Amino acid sequence: MVNWLKLIIFSVACSAVASAFAGVHWANEDAIRHDFGLAPSVRLVFRQPDGRRMSGAEFLRRVDQGESSYLLGTMHRNIAVLTIGKPLELHPLPAGRASIAVLGEKIPDLDVTSVNGMRLTGKVFANRVTLIDFFGVDCGACIEEIPALNAFKATHGDIQTLAVTSDPVEYISEFSQKWSFNWRVAPDAVLFTHDFDIWFLPTLALVDGKGRLIAISSGHDMHKPGQPLTSDDIARWVARNRVASAK
Repeated sequence: MVNWLKLIIFSVACSAVASAFAGVHWANEDAIRHDFGLAPSVRLVFRQPDGRRMSGAEFLRRVDQGESSYLLGTMHRNIAVLTIGKPLELHPLPAGRASIAVLGEKIPDLDVTSVNGMRLTGKVFANRVTLIDFFGVDCGACIEEIPALNAFKATHGDIQTLAVTSDPVEYISEFSQKWSFNWRVAPDAVLFTHDFDIWFLPTLALVDGKGRLIAISSGHDMHKPGQPLTSDDIARWVARNRVASAK
């Protein structure tokens, strides 16, 4: 086993655990599998800090030069995902806030590829109010909200919906099919999620047609404690904040 500095980052909102490493030297991909106890059949996917793909050789070179990296805590479809950089640390903010993002300001730049291979950039927010759902495939609370999210989309065609996750595209098709999630998904949005400073999952963000943040919430202020989130809860929250932002 190699000698490394290992940091374990727990997500309050999700069950997944990301293992972060620095000072690691792997000779090849088989060495990675060995150190993580992965079977030879496990496919390794390597990502740059912004979530874009990179080759295994480039990943090994950068790690060998001292860059930190992390392994997503839960493996799906026999795929293990390693990313250059440090994992996003999720935890509740004071007063139930989900982010320190500033209302009224432009949201961070988005530039990812959808599950269907379509490039998604900040242009998707132009001239349309958009509801963003930040989620994770291993987030139980995120899964519980899917029926409400689907129902909201079905009854509010005037609001564009976009689900955003830092999880890899390889995980999303299976997730969407399993849980019948019918929102358009922006996967591998590592940099966007980080720049948005999302600290809790799930989080809903409302964006106006000029790409400015209208409202953001972890959902706890949308419904009564102990009650599941409903489409009507989301609709009331959206309507209330649209009116407030127009004043």
